[in-house]
Amino acid sequence: MYAGYPIYTPSQKYAFEHDEYELWKESFNINMKCKEFITDNIYFLRQNGNYKGFINELTETFGLERAMFVLARSLQNEDFDDRLGEVVKKRTEYFEYEDGKPENLNEHGHDRSRFYVISAFSPSMETVFLSLMETELNQIIIPAFIYEREREQETGVAI
Repeated sequence: MYAGYPIYTPSQKYAFEHDEYELWKESFNINMKCKEFITDNIYFLRQNGNYKGFINELTETFGLERAMFVLARSLQNEDFDDRLGEVVKKRTEYFEYEDGKPENLNEHGHDRSRFYVISAFSPSMETVFLSLMETELNQIIIPAFIYEREREQETGVAI
């Protein structure tokens, strides 16, 4: 549904200044829908344990990159929390939110990316993020592995 729509990462301020506000707004609205989807489902995951089904639906609907982008904002908000593992903390550091930079805060001094933050922490958030990281890693490694295997079959030389 939204998986093919790119994330607009520049700030709202930049979007206004460069006649790209509609791109920013559409991306922001999809990010909010992604947050709502995660929020509506995250608390039930511990009870039903259907992480794989949830991850599949989340990434098919919103795309892997957007799902990680939105969830990372919530986890960055919890970075003081000792419940988060170091691997997750380190990976979330790669996500930058231009609207959160001091020069891009709105007229009231608010960071628009804070709207993506899920208000109550759930341990399932870390589990979901780890699953998204695994999916991300598989998308990088598997194609390389397939390429190497096919190349070896073609040439008879192992790479």
